[in-house]
Amino acid sequence: MKRAATNSMLPWTLVALSLLFSWPARSEARAQGPGASSRERSALADDQALLQRQLARLRQTMEVLASRFEAEGRTHAAKLLREGLSHLADRAADQGSKTVDELMGGARSSLESGQSVQALEVQEAVVRGLEKLYAILTDRQGIDDLERSLEELRKIKADLGALADQEKDLRQKTAALDDKAAGPGRKDLQQGIEKAIVAQRDLLARTETQARQSGEMELEAIERALEALATRQSTDAAVLESWKPAEQPALEVAAPSLSQASERAAAAQRLAQAARELRAAAAAARDEKADLAAAQRDLETAADREERRDRSAGESADPRAAKALRAAAQAFAQVPATPAGRADAGRAAADQAAALEQAAEAELAAARERREAALAALGKLGDPKTAAGEVAARARAALRAPAGGPEQEQGLEDRAEAARRAAEEAGRALSAGLDEQATLSKALSSSQAAASEESARLERALGALQEGKTSPGEEARSALSAAAEAQQGAAQSASKGEAEDAAASARAAERRLSAAREALARARAQRAEAPQSPEQSEPARALAREQAELAQSMDALSRQAAQEAEEGTPPESRAGSTGEAAKAALAAAQSSMESASRSLSKGSASSASSAQREAISRLQEAAENARRSKPLSRPEDREQAQTQAKEQEQIRQELLDLARRNQKRDTAKPSPSLAQAGESAARARQSLEEADLTPAQGSEEDAERKMRESLRELSEEEEQYQKLRAEELLFKVAEQVKALQEGHREQMRATIEIDGTRKEAEPATHTQRLRLRKVAKAEEALGARTGEIGKAIRAEESLVFAEVLDETARDLGRLSRDLGEDGGYQSGERVQALQQDVEQGLAWLYEALQAEKERRRQEQQQGSGSGSKDQRGQNRLVPDAAELKLLRRLEVENLESLARFKILHSEIAAGQPVDPLVLEDLGRLAGRHQRTSDLFEKFRKRLGLPDPPVQEP
Repeated sequence: MKRAATNSMLPWTLVALSLLFSWPARSEARAQGPGASSRERSALADDQALLQRQLARLRQTMEVLASRFEAEGRTHAAKLLREGLSHLADRAADQGSKTVDELMGGARSSLESGQSVQALEVQEAVVRGLEKLYAILTDRQGIDDLERSLEELRKIKADLGALADQEKDLRQKTAALDDKAAGPGRKDLQQGIEKAIVAQRDLLARTETQARQSGEMELEAIERALEALATRQSTDAAVLESWKPAEQPALEVAAPSLSQASERAAAAQRLAQAARELRAAAAAARDEKADLAAAQRDLETAADREERRDRSAGESADPRAAKALRAAAQAFAQVPATPAGRADAGRAAADQAAALEQAAEAELAAARERREAALAALGKLGDPKTAAGEVAARARAALRAPAGGPEQEQGLEDRAEAARRAAEEAGRALSAGLDEQATLSKALSSSQAAASEESARLERALGALQEGKTSPGEEARSALSAAAEAQQGAAQSASKGEAEDAAASARAAERRLSAAREALARARAQRAEAPQSPEQSEPARALAREQAELAQSMDALSRQAAQEAEEGTPPESRAGSTGEAAKAALAAAQSSMESASRSLSKGSASSASSAQREAISRLQEAAENARRSKPLSRPEDREQAQTQAKEQEQIRQELLDLARRNQKRDTAKPSPSLAQAGESAARARQSLEEADLTPAQGSEEDAERKMRESLRELSEEEEQYQKLRAEELLFKVAEQVKALQEGHREQMRATIEIDGTRKEAEPATHTQRLRLRKVAKAEEALGARTGEIGKAIRAEESLVFAEVLDETARDLGRLSRDLGEDGGYQSGERVQALQQDVEQGLAWLYEALQAEKERRRQEQQQGSGSGSKDQRGQNRLVPDAAELKLLRRLEVENLESLARFKILHSEIAAGQPVDPLVLEDLGRLAGRHQRTSDLFEKFRKRLGLPDPPVQEP
């Protein structure tokens, strides 16, 4: 669905494909020319051979690009290329069960043998195949396919929306049943807890306001930031102590050896794999019952695979496996169908396999040598406590890790694969370590510089508080200032690669930060012990009283919760009941409230706010438990729950069916929300069957939410389809308008030519009438086609474009009348002027369509994806702005045409007799002007613009 993006990724491929389109067209033109000579046919055959070579290069390019895109993770482009390659290999029924390449070869043979008509038929099949390939690579879908996909999508959306509404109704029924089954005690308990939550939140807000005004909250924030900074400083100091820049060269020495070991092991694995496949083919050749053709196809497939790998590898490719497999495949294709011939082929394949196995052993031995060289280099870093030593240890562990069973029990291919994996894993560990080493200096320097700024910021923040002016506060500020200087020194040393100096400075900063924390704790303690003035203590005491009163009110709520736990619940089941859980949560909330009250009495608003937040959390827990209903006990309630469970099961089944329908769509995207909705519906059904309404309501809410989420996903997909459909329609309309232009221009040339042969004031001759009748019929056919296109565009609400086409269709109808018998076979200036008007309208329309295509292309390249949407979010064929530009152009032309008409026909203003044809032309201009005015009115209403002011008569 990303045509422009795909085009930008495959430029050479599409250019080559366009060249392939042009050659068959020229071949057709030359081959069907009268009296085509043998020399011309020979030239065409050479052209056809050139086409085959170009197609082969195109296929190779597509294979290379597909492999590259797969490696880069560009899955969509790679998928299109793979689909294109599959199309080139297909033997479709409409292509005579031949590939495109084979069709080209057949066309060449037909040309060489002088069968031009047969060659043309084959070339038409080639063009159809290439057009399909182009459609695949550009990811274009036909209008019919898009309409069908949109219709399927809309049906699924409608059904899913209906199911979501059913789920909403069911959820409301469950809530009503829950309210009906719940006693008044539970409702009172819920309301009481909610009121307590509101009151506690109000107290928390006022407590935090007091803490901010007194500076206590700022002091607590400084303490938290200082603690985080000290932890971070400890980490940086440890890393700096383990950093040994002098050890990095040892890691760099090991890297090439690991890379070479991986390459040699990979080569050994490929050779061993090819040897295994050759031995399988040899066994098939020696077995008279085996299918030799199947063995030959397997060898070709394996050879294709290795050749693709070689092309992807470029200069570093090892062609030995590919050559051996290709040679064996060709040899098997020529094996005589005799036991002796099969035996000879089997021996030859076995000999090739043995040679490849020997080469694989040599590559594997070379890989072991490079591995040992890497181990020797890594062994020089024996201290795992250093950063480089830790990297070396990881790489050594990867090289020595067992891969499969004992080496003596593994086959050649398995040993090569294990060696490759080990070398690659060690290489990744080493590469990551080298990257880390390369950036460590900068990272540590930046970290310490940022820590220095944070220490300085905390020192300034502390200085702005009253506590910072006390003796412990001054001590903390001094320690922070010293820590900032030490951290700055560590940053500078790290940037220069001086690891020991940087580590020493970092540890010094760590000690200074610890001293600052201790001093700050003493300053905070002094604040708590200091007596408060009446102005400071009275607001805190008032808050403490309110908090104590709220804590006391929890007793009544706890009694309500206990009563709720006892009602309808057997004694042995009360311990785990929701009422008991609510009671326990309320007791915990009361304890936190009492703690907050004591802190407020002591003037510690910050400590009080922490206890108040805990109280709110416990109250919310109590509210959740209070909302949980007990399993239904009354028979009539349980019966209703069972009925709703059946309804929920029906919804779930319909969801499953809907998910299957969605998956069957050709371009369906994964919809996890739909599957999750089904799972939630299943849980809701189970809860309803168990008459447990609280979890049932939660699952029903989840099911509805997931359905709505899936609806949004489907709406986004529908919008994308609408956009694709609009783009495809835009392309088709532009092509059709271009064809109309060319057809009409041909008739214009014919009209001028016929009129040039006529004598002035004389009727047309018989030959001229025949030719004019032919032109009239052609213009009539063009008018009919124009009218059909206009209807299609009007259905897309592109009013101005549709009006241009409707006007063109009307003018072509007039031309058909005037050029034919009814119009007296006219061909003079009046008819030619009308033809020019038609040509100009089509040219303007085509220009506007091309501009819109270019605008969309640029939008896609920029990734905006805005499309052509109006205020209702619909994807229009063209936006309002483009239509308004064309409408303005039409109105300007109307006014200019009326001005020219007034000058040319002054007899109208003078009241003199006027030719009826002139009046008809005037009526045509007036009608155009009126329709343009009507279109402006429609646009004004559609865009919501106010009515123009009414002018006084």
